[in-house]
Amino acid sequence: MKKSDFISVLLILIFPLSLVGFMSPQRAQPPSGLESNRLVSDPPTIDITHIPPYGWPLPHPVPNDSNDDPMRGQVNNVLPPDTYDNYYVTCYIELPDYPNITGETGWWVKPAYGLKKITDIADDGTWFCDVTTGGYDEYATKFRAYLFSTSLIEPPDYPPTECVLPTCIDYDEVIREIVPPETTIVNCPTNSTVSRDVSIEFKSDQTGDIFYCKLDNGVESLCTSPQSYTNLAIGQHNFSVAAENRVANRDLTPATCDWNIVNAPILVTFKSIGAHDGWILESSENSGVGGTKNSTSTQLYIGDDAANRQYRSILSFDTSTLPDNAIITSAMLKFKYAGKTGTLPFGTHGNLLVDVRKGAFSNNVALQLGDFKAPASKNKVLSFTSAKVNNWYSKLLSAANFSYINLLGVTQFRLRFTKDDNNDFGADFLKIYSGNAGAANRPQLVIEYYVP
Repeated sequence: MKKSDFISVLLILIFPLSLVGFMSPQRAQPPSGLESNRLVSDPPTIDITHIPPYGWPLPHPVPNDSNDDPMRGQVNNVLPPDTYDNYYVTCYIELPDYPNITGETGWWVKPAYGLKKITDIADDGTWFCDVTTGGYDEYATKFRAYLFSTSLIEPPDYPPTECVLPTCIDYDEVIREIVPPETTIVNCPTNSTVSRDVSIEFKSDQTGDIFYCKLDNGVESLCTSPQSYTNLAIGQHNFSVAAENRVANRDLTPATCDWNIVNAPILVTFKSIGAHDGWILESSENSGVGGTKNSTSTQLYIGDDAANRQYRSILSFDTSTLPDNAIITSAMLKFKYAGKTGTLPFGTHGNLLVDVRKGAFSNNVALQLGDFKAPASKNKVLSFTSAKVNNWYSKLLSAANFSYINLLGVTQFRLRFTKDDNNDFGADFLKIYSGNAGAANRPQLVIEYYVP
């Protein structure tokens, strides 16, 4: 054999062996149907996936009942032939050194000291443990879950200082922040009320809290829901309440409510003054000015005459008897149907519109021809259709228009249809009773108010 051939054969024999020495260790392949990238030697791990919120209400005394919100977690890396039956979970919570409790701080095993301390693992690796079984459990700030081998018959009452194989496999810890309670007022008196007695309900989002209430500029004091006050003074009031939980954490942003106690409302009815109300007829079609007026008739006209001239009518109420500081809560204008001439104008002239004047339209309470087109404080504050009840037309003014009711003198309304006439050269007008009619039929302004 040539020397070169001998060297070639030798290299062929040696080279595969040298490769074996330089190759990295291979990961064990999981059984068919499973996916994993851990080494066979990697131990299982445990994770906490959920803890109940701080201050969570204490459950029924039976652990893990339907009212409970347990700590939950997951065990990983348990691959055949290993099984979850070879392990169990033990849970611990730590209460910090709160200033107003003794004998409760430190670590506690769960569900309960001296009772069941072993939590089973489900077939999918999940587990749960009741960690709020009494005392001050809902105020714990640290949570630990340990994965122990079943070779450890009795888990310790306190978390191990070190987790060492083979009995302690792994552990996980979650830290929870201290959260003050949140106070909520369930019901507050309405903004304006005549009642001088109130009852206010409130609650906290944590169980077992105490409450501190304060009314107006008074002294804060312990209270319970509902908090009642009687015979309060007329005027503005403020109430605040703050919850404090069992470990002396207080809501630093108390819940508040404000309301105003007012005098009982007074209802008064003003009737149009016959000497000041009346109808005005346009001087000619399209002139837009008054040509004829009547303040003595028992009836008022709204519509047009046979010459296509428009009728407008004025209602005049002396509202000066209202207190100067009256707060109006409701105002209704009413007038009564007295008949019609020709066609009732609602079908041909549109809605009946009402303008308001705070004072007299022509600065004179007596009916004037100038009232026909005199400026209003606001036009179209009301719009009437043909609908009426017991022959009365009535409409409520919106609160935005209460300011046009004169507390110091007369309040006047001008009634007109949307269209001035219908160009048929036929008289078509609505008749309503005036202030010269019998007392039961006169136009009315019904006002409800209170004095603060």
